[in-house]
Amino acid sequence: LAATDAHVVAVDCMTDRRAFVGRNGTLATPRLDPQPLDAAGAPVNGLDPIACLRVTLRIPPGATARVTFAIAADENVEALIPRIDRYLQPMHVERAMRMAATLAQVRLRDLSIDPAKNFALQDLTTILTYTTPRVMSDRGPIDLRHIWRFGISGDKPIVLVHIHSVGGMGLIDTLLRAQPWWGFGGVACDLVVLNAEPGSYLMPLQRGIEALRSRVAHETQNSFPRNDAAGFYLLRDAEVVPAERAALSSLARVVFSADGRTLEAQVAALREAATPALAAPAGDGDDAPMEPRTPLAATRVAPAPVAGQPAVAVHGGFDAASGEFRFEVDAARRTPKPWVNVIANASFGFQVSETGTGYTWAANSRMHQLTPWSNDPVQDPAFEHYLLQDVDTRRLLPLTPASRGDGDVAHRVRHGQGYSVFECATGGMTLETTFFADRDERMKLVRVRVRNGGARRRRLRALALVEWQLGAARGERRTVHTWKGDDLPAVFGQQRECSGGFGGSTAFLALAGLPAGVADAVQWTCERSEFFAGRGGVEIPDLLGRRAGHGLDACGAIDGEFFLEAGASTQLCFMLGHAPDAEAAVALARRWQRQDVDAALARSRGFWDELLGRQQVRTPDPLFDALVNRWLMYQTLVCRLWSKAGFYQAGGAFGFRDQLQDAMAFALTDPDRLREQILVNAARQFPEGDVQHWWHMPGGAGVRTHFSDDLLWLPCAISHYAEVTG
Repeated sequence: LAATDAHVVAVDCMTDRRAFVGRNGTLATPRLDPQPLDAAGAPVNGLDPIACLRVTLRIPPGATARVTFAIAADENVEALIPRIDRYLQPMHVERAMRMAATLAQVRLRDLSIDPAKNFALQDLTTILTYTTPRVMSDRGPIDLRHIWRFGISGDKPIVLVHIHSVGGMGLIDTLLRAQPWWGFGGVACDLVVLNAEPGSYLMPLQRGIEALRSRVAHETQNSFPRNDAAGFYLLRDAEVVPAERAALSSLARVVFSADGRTLEAQVAALREAATPALAAPAGDGDDAPMEPRTPLAATRVAPAPVAGQPAVAVHGGFDAASGEFRFEVDAARRTPKPWVNVIANASFGFQVSETGTGYTWAANSRMHQLTPWSNDPVQDPAFEHYLLQDVDTRRLLPLTPASRGDGDVAHRVRHGQGYSVFECATGGMTLETTFFADRDERMKLVRVRVRNGGARRRRLRALALVEWQLGAARGERRTVHTWKGDDLPAVFGQQRECSGGFGGSTAFLALAGLPAGVADAVQWTCERSEFFAGRGGVEIPDLLGRRAGHGLDACGAIDGEFFLEAGASTQLCFMLGHAPDAEAAVALARRWQRQDVDAALARSRGFWDELLGRQQVRTPDPLFDALVNRWLMYQTLVCRLWSKAGFYQAGGAFGFRDQLQDAMAFALTDPDRLREQILVNAARQFPEGDVQHWWHMPGGAGVRTHFSDDLLWLPCAISHYAEVTG
């Protein structure tokens, strides 16, 4: 707390994020649980340290108070303390503000950036930093490797400029001067100039751009340190092949044409082009405005918790008969850490936590995440939302704790082999939500059973929102193309970038089980920004905007309304599927509109019952029996061999030692699985006698080492297989 002109009643500090936010809490409504203290009376930081100051002020009626918070750092505490003391005085805070403004003006003057250009650069910085809708004419595949020969990695935002005459040099000059400014602010980008100047002996435009770059670098070298994060690439358009040009255009955050217009005019045109894409639904223009909206974040916590009263830790237990792990959670009772069930088949899977959050993957749990993975044990954020809403009251019905509509609703959670179930009752409604994966196909199924135990007919809205990633990193969402199925209640997302081996792969979100006629009238959108308010929290609009295409903040969202009579029950199913290409994905989504979801669940459970039933133990401890008979083998196959992922790590890679050790556990119950793993590992040997230590499929990229124990496990596994099978 640097300076304040108000009466400070109290200052409290916290250093542990879990104590501050609370399990599954939000920054908007932190729990403020008490922190444990060490022997000296200082708070124990825990594994997730933060710096938090809570200031209580007394402000007279009609008065105004000003509070200044400051962050300071130094290599040693002795030098830091005097600096903190200095900024406790308001005069030093005022001086720092004036100096900051003066230095900013000096730097802009040194760069010859006037106020109009500065405003345009601020808008351009937003485009470089955040996902901004952009119309793309090319819908073909993109290969990041096509731009590598120019030295462009694609890891940083790209500003692409097409130039054909000296009339466009003014724009190049402005962007070259912007790069030191961006670098000073920590914004890295690559400026790529495609010179379409006709070939000649002198090449005046090419030489002029090179000279301009040298002059700008010389003029700014004293005011700005060298910025290695800023790249400049001057390419001859005639020497760039079509595939490389298409990759540059598709991967660029912004594309300019240096046609004589100023940067201000070009950015204004970009702003105008983006506004209709965000504001006008792709329809007949008669849609009602997307208001009112239901804040989702506000429904995820109970009424404001009382500071100093920590949530009660939940400790569940195994059911000896079924092997399920069962427990209850509500706003005041939380598991001490995320309790996750990993559910998968050999090429597809997902995680689901005790709140219903998690992520979904296909083929490789790290390199091809359909939705983003998070290992935040405190907030456990959701990137997939499966919701049920009472349309008349606009109240969310709590299918899972993550979508809780009432803070006092208790959910009974059952994690089983291949499925997880969430049950609750609220407002006369009984809800049962089951998460499972198909036994063979790449399908995540969220079956929802609803019973109306009230006295009136309910008008309900089923809605799902998933944030597409289709890659290993969040930035790979930029190359996802989205669309709505022509005659299907499904939305699709396809990854156009193919350097990672998953180009063309297509995921979809569908809704099945709606009454006849409703499926043809579903709402949908593929623009994630529709679900976020200005404050950044997730909100549910009453209408979806039917936006799709290229360059969006890609998501899949679909909903349908239906009526449920008093005393009646119904069942519907959200489906998240995946296929190697768009045609196969559409066919898969169409086929699953007619599939028996209950039969699919029975088939999955039957597979696990048969496999796990091959080896059983009976001891005086039934809970030990449940662990050994149901969970250890299940976790080995699903988490280790198939998913290669858990809550805290999404590895996705084969390890030469790891998967051999895991497969040896199946020597008695499924020896063919061990044999298959032996053959996989045998193929990762080199003629020199060493092996590939770990690798990612499908391409096989990985690390070759000379670890000596790698060489021991293959003969060990072969010997074990031969001994058991004879």
